[in-house]
Amino acid sequence: MNIVLKIWRQRSAEAEGKFVRYEVEGADPRGSLLGALDVQSTISGAFSEADVAVLQTMADQIAVAIQNALLYEESLRRFAEIEATNRESTRHAWQEFIHDQRATLEVKAQSQLDFARLRSLTSRSNRQHHSR
Repeated sequence: MNIVLKIWRQRSAEAEGKFVRYEVEGADPRGSLLGALDVQSTISGAFSEADVAVLQTMADQIAVAIQNALLYEESLRRFAEIEATNRESTRHAWQEFIHDQRATLEVKAQSQLDFARLRSLTSRSNRQHHSR
């Protein structure tokens, strides 16, 4: 896969700048481009093969660091989403639990009242029956 980069070039802060077009051939289509490390010298052949290897390693490490930072940010975002979902689920579960407990207490209280009334009626009925 070929990639076209347009890089801003400016010799100094005072000099005029312009975009220069660069073509990168043979890029892995499964990869992604995070940025470009641009190292220059006014001296032709200033960088040895060892220099280029070190710079390539440095560029690779910078890319890994950027990817790690992006993944870390994504994990924080997802963690916040999960935390919010858990909070909402817990709140909902507690509301249901409290509602169910109230209903249970109301049924128990009603049963106790009904039992007390029944006992009272039975007790009156027994007294009336014995008083005759």
